[in-house]
Amino acid sequence: MVKKKFEYGIYGVIIGLVVGALLAFGELNWLKKSQRETMLIPVVGFTVLITTVLGYVKGSDIGKTIYIEERLGIDKADHTYGKDGRYWVGTTTWTDQRDGSIWTLSTQRVNGHLCTAFQGQVFRNHGIPNANQDTVPRYHMAVVNEVFEKLRNGFVEGQKQELVL
Repeated sequence: MVKKKFEYGIYGVIIGLVVGALLAFGELNWLKKSQRETMLIPVVGFTVLITTVLGYVKGSDIGKTIYIEERLGIDKADHTYGKDGRYWVGTTTWTDQRDGSIWTLSTQRVNGHLCTAFQGQVFRNHGIPNANQDTVPRYHMAVVNEVFEKLRNGFVEGQKQELVL
């Protein structure tokens, strides 16, 4: 994880330097011509320093997120939608890279309502009777994003993760 954070942190520093330089020279246009000579170093230096630090922080956060997604396998999740009889079904499957376990999230009509099941256990009743081509992908992806966010937030390296929904 440290390597990914550092790598993306360096990318953030490079982007921060470029953005900082552009902002600093744009900022100099607001100064009088007589002040530009004396204010060049402080304005450019301060702006570039701040944007470089912010670029490193944001880049390392992105690197950490990418590392977690790779370890959990959610970066290679397979989303499929299709018809099962009269109604549409949405399924997302991914393999946890840490132990090889397969996780499944399915959205379909159950007992007249659209429901989402995680590993075969119904955990979300959406409360609508429609299971058509428009509603299933929308509700399914909302739940997928929620589950992935919980997985990302609860990630601890080296431990098997239990998802509490």
